[in-house]
Amino acid sequence: MENIFIGLDIGKKNVDVAVPVGNGGFSCFRVNNTPEGFAKLQADLEKRKKDLANKKMKVLFWLVSEATGIYYVPIHTYFVSKGYNFTVVNPLSISKFREEQLKINKTDKEDCKLISKFGYQNAVRLGSTPAPDLEIRKLTQLQVLRRCLQQNLQRLGGVMENLKFAQIKENYVDSFVQKSITDTKNEFLEVQGKLIEVIKLVYPKEYKCLESIPGVGPNLIIEIITETENLQKFNNLKAFRSYAGVVASNHESGTSVYKKPKLAKTANRNLRRALYLSSLTAARHNKECRELHDRLPPHLLPKQKLIHVANKLATQIWFCVRNKELYKPESQRTKAPLPPKGGSKRRGFGFSKPKRHHYCSF
Repeated sequence: MENIFIGLDIGKKNVDVAVPVGNGGFSCFRVNNTPEGFAKLQADLEKRKKDLANKKMKVLFWLVSEATGIYYVPIHTYFVSKGYNFTVVNPLSISKFREEQLKINKTDKEDCKLISKFGYQNAVRLGSTPAPDLEIRKLTQLQVLRRCLQQNLQRLGGVMENLKFAQIKENYVDSFVQKSITDTKNEFLEVQGKLIEVIKLVYPKEYKCLESIPGVGPNLIIEIITETENLQKFNNLKAFRSYAGVVASNHESGTSVYKKPKLAKTANRNLRRALYLSSLTAARHNKECRELHDRLPPHLLPKQKLIHVANKLATQIWFCVRNKELYKPESQRTKAPLPPKGGSKRRGFGFSKPKRHHYCSF
């Protein structure tokens, strides 16, 4: 069975589609970014599949698109529910692929063709992207509202600070800003309480595991559940820490090119901010994080030390949530047994591979 990768360039109103037709050609058309448009696209694909079946060609349509904010979610959810393979790609990967292909023009038509070509090379390796759970989508909406209220609080705080240093004090403006701050703060606390309530109801085990880690508070729990879809986005710890932005990226080549390691700007800034602020508490109250902070070399800046602590905290979060275990100090953990002496170290010849624990050194 042959895979045919269909490129989708998704916008707010329309979806540009590129269907390969052989010999390097494409059939390009546009549908609306609505359920009616999705049904029209599905009918077109089924017709093409039937025509190819009459020619005794078995094909499997595989859709590929960029992660364009929230605009890709409806079409992604629709086709995954219909049984289609659908891969959502990081836009940065498409941008680098365009540079690799030495493409100059950038239009909607060219973009969907480029995404189709990218799919032929990488979609099977990346695999089909599962649709987000309904509960995750609800939590994401609450999280967006929470962030808006938080930003409003910060803006109103700046206005209040400005009024304190003003030469002329206007009673109406002062009372209005104070009332707005009070109302916005109450709304923010209400939305945050609703978020915690939903998380406790939908993910009770994960919430208890996260709450048991010293230094992890409600803000970080909300970010972990909503931004990482309950850590289901990642297959390993390395990918999670890279997404959280707590690992440094290196840039060097031979003896002539060398740049100091620095944090990548492509990480999730909301999750990194939450981890960094939680590391302030973890460096004082989390024993393992405190010991790590104290043994780091003195030439490191305080912020650099806190990034190391955030990395350690991310490791604890990963293993507690994925293993569904409450956090335990290192002294209370049971380590994996050592292999028998004289036995082979290969799996299946003497002993099975020991289970990896979350007390691994940083």
